[in-house]
Amino acid sequence: MFLKQVYQHSKGLFTAMIIFILLQLFISYNQGMVLSPFYNYGMYSEVFTIQKNYQLFEVVQNGKRLRGQDFSPEQWDRIMLPLQYFSGINKSNDLYHTTVKRLLTKINISAKEENFISNCNYRQFEDWYTKYLEQVTKEPVSSLSIYYRTYRFSNNKLEATDSVLLLSQLCQ
Repeated sequence: MFLKQVYQHSKGLFTAMIIFILLQLFISYNQGMVLSPFYNYGMYSEVFTIQKNYQLFEVVQNGKRLRGQDFSPEQWDRIMLPLQYFSGINKSNDLYHTTVKRLLTKINISAKEENFISNCNYRQFEDWYTKYLEQVTKEPVSSLSIYYRTYRFSNNKLEATDSVLLLSQLCQ
C-alpha cells in the first residue's frame, strides 16, 4: 500500500498526507465549503439556471455599439471590466463601512477612510476610459455613450428592454 511506503519513508510526509486527505474529506462532506488549496468538485458543477433578466453594459463608440463577437475575449474583458469596477465603487465603499473598518479596528490596524474609499468621479473616469478605449479598439473616439441595459431572456434569445441607465447614474 502506498501510504504504508510513505510512512516507512517519512513520518512527517505521511502525517501531512493524512491531514490533507482528512481536510479534503471534511470539505467534500460540507459541500458548500471551499478553502484554497482544497477545492470541491461541486464548485465547478453547479447547474446554472437561466434568469429572466440580465443587466449588461453597452458601449457606443462613434455612434456604433461595440459587440463582443468583434473582439477577442481578452479585448472584450479590457473593454467591460473597467465599467464593472467603476459601477461597483459604491458596493466597495459599503463593504468598507460594514466590514473592513470593524475588522481592522478590532486587530488594531489603522482603518483610515481615505485609504479605502474611492470617489465616483464620472467625468474623470470618462476622460480616462476614452483614452483607454482608443488603445483597445485602435480607433479614435469622437463620441462615447455607456449604458447599463436590462435584457429579458425570451424565446431562447436576449431581447433589449426599455430599462436603461447611464453609467454615470450607477455610481452616485
